[in-house]
Amino acid sequence: FNIGDYVTDVDTAIDELVYKVDKISDEENFEVALDWNNFVDIKVLKQDFEGNCHVVISVWDGEYSVSGGFDIFVRAKNNPPTVSLLMPYDDVIIPTSSVSLMWEGNDSDGDQISYDVYFSRSSTGEKFYRMGYKETSMVIDGILDDTTYYWKVIPHDLFETGTCVDGTYSFTVDLDVDVPKVT
Repeated sequence: FNIGDYVTDVDTAIDELVYKVDKISDEENFEVALDWNNFVDIKVLKQDFEGNCHVVISVWDGEYSVSGGFDIFVRAKNNPPTVSLLMPYDDVIIPTSSVSLMWEGNDSDGDQISYDVYFSRSSTGEKFYRMGYKETSMVIDGILDDTTYYWKVIPHDLFETGTCVDGTYSFTVDLDVDVPKVT
């Protein structure tokens, strides 16, 4: 980033501003430098390092000096999220024109997950039903009798797209199926 985007010279004279890296809290793992164009260059010195660092940069206009800091957090490697489909099970018959889709998301890094839900009458055609969905279940009303539906869920964290470990599930709607009544 360009440090000049975050600094304003408020006195009346137009000054040449001089920037300097004053402090790096973890010089063993981070290198922070300002290039000739006032861009901050941050390098992580160790491969697969995970941690944080506080950096203080000062600016001087020839008369006054001010400093400010920011924090850097580095994650060594992001693990992609996964989804397991829970309900309805694969290749079942649904005796109603409404279905509840349920799944379980997992992100071993603890990142927040959003989901793209695919729902289609074609086993080969992928059709988005919802994108960026935050919940782990949804109800779909108005599904057609004597029709097979296919569904899957793809998870996303802030860094990458994950996988649905179960692939694509299907179910068939049959409103004529006798469902035992519990009394």
